[in-house]
Amino acid sequence: MITDVGYGQGLNYEMMVALEPDVVFLYGVEGNVTTTAGKTTLMVALDAVSTAVEFELGAEILRVELDPEHMVLWHGAGNAAKSSGLTRAFPNPSAGNYIVFRYWLEQDARPQLKIYDVMGREVASRELGRNDRGLHEWGWDVTGDEGRRIPSGIYWAALYVNGERSVAKFSVVR
Repeated sequence: MITDVGYGQGLNYEMMVALEPDVVFLYGVEGNVTTTAGKTTLMVALDAVSTAVEFELGAEILRVELDPEHMVLWHGAGNAAKSSGLTRAFPNPSAGNYIVFRYWLEQDARPQLKIYDVMGREVASRELGRNDRGLHEWGWDVTGDEGRRIPSGIYWAALYVNGERSVAKFSVVR
């Protein structure tokens, strides 16, 4: 459960998990909080059946999402809908065989994904076809436009949707 804890700038996060007997439970949950000052990623460590955490963010909270499913947990009243764009590249770093790009489309669109190296050179470009509104994933075999595997390094994926661009940084390690 997520609740606003004061003047729209605080967040109280509570999670309860049902456990089987003799099961050890220890992991973290990553959350993305969008405020009027920008987007912040918060990590909540879950090491018990119930966890409660409170955050002070210093700006009005607009939206809260939970990864890896990118579920909207809380959305402030009167806020604009989430805009289209990349939400995740995984695994990151990639062992160089395959990487998945997760993206959200606010409306039906024909997105294009371009991959750039650290020098800003385009190494791959893919038309992703017609996609309906919603959450999508596209898997890439980590090959450039010439069909050869790209070398180890840091890259940026840019998703172009209806004249807008969103970017996600990822690494390839061979």
